[in-house]
Amino acid sequence: PRRIPVKPVPEATAPTLIVKNGRIFDGSGKSACVDTLVIQGNKIKEIVKIGTAVWPDETRVIDASGKTVMPGMIDLHTHLSYVDLSAMDPHAFNEADGTLRGVEKCRYFIECGITSIRDMGSYGAIPFRLKEWIARKRIPGPRVFAVEAGVDMVEHTLPRTDESIRLMAEKGIEAIPTIVPYILIMNPA
Repeated sequence: PRRIPVKPVPEATAPTLIVKNGRIFDGSGKSACVDTLVIQGNKIKEIVKIGTAVWPDETRVIDASGKTVMPGMIDLHTHLSYVDLSAMDPHAFNEADGTLRGVEKCRYFIECGITSIRDMGSYGAIPFRLKEWIARKRIPGPRVFAVEAGVDMVEHTLPRTDESIRLMAEKGIEAIPTIVPYILIMNPA
């Protein structure tokens, strides 16, 4: 069954969702424990001990007994506009088609529990525009950290000059430029 993202609402009026009795895995390294998760809008507000709080009648409560609740996953290396070469679509290398592939992939990510992605270089401005549309809640999708072709040091080498770093910052490219891994991999001593 297809999951439907929750419709966006202003933060001030965002509903509270309670997920109780679930085995909460918070990713901090400590063991998962059965507690109650309080979600306000699309943010985790707090984790409280079972039975320590009372909620208004209109609050939506989900009983997650016997289930594990975990934070969204992160895909650190994806390409939103990349082509499926097996499809041999004559429009595959068209920017509009690449954008549509990106919208489709963003929906798939959210439906699979991936709430953040790092696009390591898609066609042109596609990942940057999708990032803006998702942030404005115009389309569903994960939080996008757009890089740009050339930043993934091992696969796409890009000179690291003050000028290239300045240009990356102006374009909103979200990666920490580092030459150290590249030097260690390409020039072992």
